[in-house]
Amino acid sequence: MSVITRYRLSGICCGVEAGQVERKLSGMSCVLSVRVDPATSRMSVTHKEEEAAPEAIRRTVVDMGYDAQLLAPEQAKLSDHVERRAGPWPALASAGLVGGGWALATYLGQEFHPAVVSMYVAAALAGGARTFMLGIRGITHGRFDMNALMLVGVAGAVAIGEFAEAGTVAMLFSVSNWLESRAAAQTREAIRALAAIAPATANRITPEGPVTISADEVAQGDRLLVRPGERIPADGTILEGESEINQASLTGESMPVYRKVGEDVLAGTINGAGALEIEAKCAAKDTTISRVIHMVEEAQSERAPVQDTIDQFARYYTPAVLIAAIALATIPPLLMHAAWYPWIYRALSLIVMACPCALVVSTPVALVAAIGAAAKHGVLVKGGMYLQLAAKTTAVALDKTGTLTRGVPEVKAVHGAPGVTAAEALALAASVDESSEHPLAEAIVAHAKAVGQTFADSTDFYAVLGKGAEAVVDGKDCAVGVPEWLAERGTDISMLQPAIQAERAQGRTVVAIAENGVAKGLIALADAIRPESVAAVAELHKLGVKHIAMLTGDHEASALAVAKECGIDDVRASLMPDDKLRIVKELKEKHGCLVMVGDGVNDAPALAEATYGIAMGAAGSGVALETADIALMGDDLAKLPFLIRLSRKTMAIIQQNVTFAIAVKLVALVAVLPGFLTLWLAVLSDIGATLLVTLNALRLLAVREHGHLAPPPAAPAHKHHHKH
Repeated sequence: MSVITRYRLSGICCGVEAGQVERKLSGMSCVLSVRVDPATSRMSVTHKEEEAAPEAIRRTVVDMGYDAQLLAPEQAKLSDHVERRAGPWPALASAGLVGGGWALATYLGQEFHPAVVSMYVAAALAGGARTFMLGIRGITHGRFDMNALMLVGVAGAVAIGEFAEAGTVAMLFSVSNWLESRAAAQTREAIRALAAIAPATANRITPEGPVTISADEVAQGDRLLVRPGERIPADGTILEGESEINQASLTGESMPVYRKVGEDVLAGTINGAGALEIEAKCAAKDTTISRVIHMVEEAQSERAPVQDTIDQFARYYTPAVLIAAIALATIPPLLMHAAWYPWIYRALSLIVMACPCALVVSTPVALVAAIGAAAKHGVLVKGGMYLQLAAKTTAVALDKTGTLTRGVPEVKAVHGAPGVTAAEALALAASVDESSEHPLAEAIVAHAKAVGQTFADSTDFYAVLGKGAEAVVDGKDCAVGVPEWLAERGTDISMLQPAIQAERAQGRTVVAIAENGVAKGLIALADAIRPESVAAVAELHKLGVKHIAMLTGDHEASALAVAKECGIDDVRASLMPDDKLRIVKELKEKHGCLVMVGDGVNDAPALAEATYGIAMGAAGSGVALETADIALMGDDLAKLPFLIRLSRKTMAIIQQNVTFAIAVKLVALVAVLPGFLTLWLAVLSDIGATLLVTLNALRLLAVREHGHLAPPPAAPAHKHHHKH
């Protein structure tokens, strides 16, 4: 049996060092897998269930020269941890000493006066103490990382008498560490914002009245009071009350949704004007928002292929530069009888310049920022790999019911029989169906209310499974149902046949209406297309997606009608789950990077087979949340174009960062050979490149849903029955 233990690390500054720790721990007999994320200073280790294993793992990391702290389960969430940043005081102290040394040297006119030298050395120690300590640890463990390179550079400068350079290099590096820690911390603000969604307290209903408790104390089955304006403390079902719920913080939906007795609400969403009593469906740690926070944290530790490539490059880059620096310092003096000092100085400049910070930081910061930005807009991406895949999307396969459509019927047309108006036919049908719980009946009644149609009370209601319903309305026997069923009861529906055939040709479901055995009209219904579906498909085409297909188990006529309205040409209807799986394989082979979008439950095989899968409306489905590679928390297909735009922008920024980081190194390398690059300029070039790629990546946090359509209006907060 295996367990997962998490640690907080310090001293890990890049993917190269993270890889060294991963390889070392992977060699331990008790370790099954290990993941180190330098961006969050976290390590997650899956190991055999042995009592001594966690401490043995920690000791191994410490022996490598890093600090490791074992985290208790309640500390494991990054969102619960206020990160310890490198403070500004070492940098400020070092800067003050460098400035003081320069001023004193100018005043005394002696650059190497003992007091001046002391100030420069003190500046180096103040700004680089922690770096030097970590560098010494690394060298003693045979590891030449960024800290070791800086240690060699500063120590070498002191050894050749460049005290001002040594102090300036240490000061600039200290400033760099501080600025980087502040900038990188912004990439995790999206998670902290998610964590802040969940309320700290809840109102538990007891026999004595509501009692305020910690939200962590909520247990499954607790009855909770949620007052107007409060955040809902747990996933639950409404027992009493009705209200509009603002779910924007979780799903990205801009409009509130109406919820009534029997319907579910989610933790962290905001109650509107109505007081609610809900029954908690789970404890606080198992709510949807808790799972989302955990998954986003895990996603930020997942590496994209491009990140592994860069880390592999950096792994060999640093030793190669160190060898080049040794050659630069020794070959000209030994073979060309050149002076030692200039070439040693150039070698030290090369070592300082060699820090691959900008290159290594270029990818993870962008991925973390993009995942955080996506989460803020209700899109849960489970790792950098899926962001990279989304940028390459060339084909999309969409499920129909619940994805392109709402999955609930709505009235499309009402036809009256000869001598009967459409309003009269609708009123009669609504009078019969008001007592029914069938989805078609509920759609008819909802439509009648929406258009302001009044209808009468009914008695003696009786439903016939699979066929329709009958009731007495104003003393007359009335029936609503399948036309063939009414014909079996003796109703002449011949005058309705042209309308019936025309509506069915469009893939609509038809119900006929009769009063005392006389046909009064018919109503055509169809699955309601989401308002944003048409715009989302059009936007996908604009983004260059070459092929969009609809895969549905519905019959062909209904599928073609929806596809025509949405602008989809490739329609595959009457499919079983294995048919969808087969077609997804075909589309992937033909078109390349294919995304399958479905509900995450019925479409699970197809979601797994696609290049990457997206689950719709995952906020309402725990299975959907776990199944897909990417989850749209709300039922909003417009998030798909947003995701593709975000992923493409992310990959473009990574490409910009990598190109810029390499270009800076090449320019610095060229400047080293003729002696143009001083030690402090070498550090400044590395600091500048690192900060610029970090700030460039942080632009992803500001990405917005351009062209995003507002979701459909929420249902009214109160029900109004229109009856005589």
